[in-house]
Amino acid sequence: MIRRLLTVVSAAALVVGLAAAPAQAVVVGATGCNPNVSTVLGSWDLDGDSALETVYDRHTGTFAEIGFVYLLDSGVCYGYEIPGASSYDWVLFSPPSDLNGIAGAELAVSWKTTPGTVLNQRKTWIVNHRTRTMSEVASGGNLSWDWQYDLDSLAGNDLLFTYQTLYQSQPDYGLVKVYSTQTGQLTSYSLQTQIVDPRFDQRAFGDTNGLAGTEAVFIQYPYISNSYYNGGFVKILDARSRVVRSYSTLPQASYWTSLWSLSSYRYEVSQKNGTGGAEVTVYYQFYNNSTGRSDYLRWVVDDTQQRATLYYSW
Repeated sequence: MIRRLLTVVSAAALVVGLAAAPAQAVVVGATGCNPNVSTVLGSWDLDGDSALETVYDRHTGTFAEIGFVYLLDSGVCYGYEIPGASSYDWVLFSPPSDLNGIAGAELAVSWKTTPGTVLNQRKTWIVNHRTRTMSEVASGGNLSWDWQYDLDSLAGNDLLFTYQTLYQSQPDYGLVKVYSTQTGQLTSYSLQTQIVDPRFDQRAFGDTNGLAGTEAVFIQYPYISNSYYNGGFVKILDARSRVVRSYSTLPQASYWTSLWSLSSYRYEVSQKNGTGGAEVTVYYQFYNNSTGRSDYLRWVVDDTQQRATLYYSW
């Protein structure tokens, strides 16, 4: 038996801001490139000369010494000041990658702008060591991570910001944001939902529509609240078209009773039918607490055709 549901396409994205102009914020001959006082985060080619630079996070010293990102380049230590940062308040969520389409990787450094408060407000600075400059991105909110993929098919990776918020009154509730260094735009997308239990929250990336650029895939497995299953969806952020496409993968009502338990679930993003982009497949195993029977459900989301199909087998 097969059951098909068509997609619901969300409203267009909202451009919420631009990056500040690049700022010269580098100290040549800094003292933080020392493993005795700093932690080595890794080595990458940050200026496009094919040689690796080493990135340090200083963890001892004065406030002024700690509030820097330190790079060791050909024996010279460079310190990039992170305004407002203090001990352990700045973080490198993702490894450096090419954000502007020019040789050399850039660092996206985020930090708290209101240390000690309940809200973990952050901003992000992009360190461009090739030009010895930094630029600010007002990522804001209770930022939980940044992900770096080419989402808009323009040269260089984009930054996808995700947030950890529990209440509608908190900034950036239900939003994700995409920053493009090519356009200088920070664009906000509403997922029109909130993850209640992070165990059921999954993210993936892949080409789901067969067009240039990578799509961000947000998957929420169903969870029980007030004796009903909630959640159960796949949302695909298409930054190239500036939309979020939503597909329901909620089990039918017959599984919403105390007789059934969701015993296992998983997903994969892969090419299934040989045409267009990759499909998103969500697998559910339901266990009948009375009879001991297991039912196996499989939702296949075909973003190219913009439909989700339910199969009663794996």
